[in-house]
Amino acid sequence: MFQSNDLSRAIFHTDWVGSDRSLQQTLILFMVVTNKPLKVTLGAGTFTMSIPLFISICRTAYSFFTILRKFA
Repeated sequence: MFQSNDLSRAIFHTDWVGSDRSLQQTLILFMVVTNKPLKVTLGAGTFTMSIPLFISICRTAYSFFTILRKFA
C-alpha cells in the first residue's frame, strides 16, 4: 500500500547520473527521505502509530461521522 521504498528505487533507476550536480543532490536527498518508513507520532513522540492503523482509524471515524450526519 505504501511504497516509499519503491519510490526511492525508481528515482535511483532514472537517468540522473549525467544531469547537473544540483539535480543529483536533490534526488539523493529525496531518495534518503523516502527510504525511511512512514509513521505517525502522537503526543510528545510517546506513541508511534503505523500508517495502515492511522488510515483504519480515519475510515472508521468517517463512517461514524456519516452515520451521525445521516440521522441529524
